Amino acid sequence: MSARSIPYTLTGTVSLEGSGGRTHLVAESGEGMREPIDYPIEGLRAQEDSINFSFAPIGFRLQGRCISSDRLEGRFAVPHPPYDSIVGDWQARRKSGANE
Repeated sequence: MSARSIPYTLTGTVSLEGSGGRTHLVAESGEGMREPIDYPIEGLRAQEDSINFSFAPIGFRLQGRCISSDRLEGRFAVPHPPYDSIVGDWQARRKSGANE
């Protein structure tokens, strides 16, 4: 995941399971600050080719859609008070060997 207007990236994995899952991500700012983002997924909603979910106490929100049988992409937003939210784009691929 990469922010559009500031140097901010998230890398790692997201495990979706049933009505939830868990994130295993690391956020990195342009200043080189790194923070683990390891939280349960809340509010997972999948409908046709779309997916929406949130995680972490600060309220990361992701919206996306299926591009192919093993790839998703979309947009994310992270509240950043007192400033505007950090927004950006994300892509995900199904792990090799995953059966769902």
